[in-house]
Amino acid sequence: MSAPSEDAPPAPLVVGVLVCLLLSGAAGLIYETVWTRQLAYVYDGRGEGRKAVAAALKALKIAPVTSLSSRTSGSSDSDRETR
Repeated sequence: MSAPSEDAPPAPLVVGVLVCLLLSGAAGLIYETVWTRQLAYVYDGRGEGRKAVAAALKALKIAPVTSLSSRTSGSSDSDRETR
């Protein structure tokens, strides 16, 4: 049995996974840009504004994390309302 050489190209599976990650990241950036631009018109009317960026970041980055953390901690929405 010979050890793999250092000059061997990466396995097709690794390349496929890297391409999928690249495409997923690009789609996420495009999605975030579209959300931010649409919310800028809602909040500001001129197509620019800090509130739109904050709303897009909350919707796309912070909300899924807080939702996941509440699911894993065992608390539910009804527990949160009674506190």
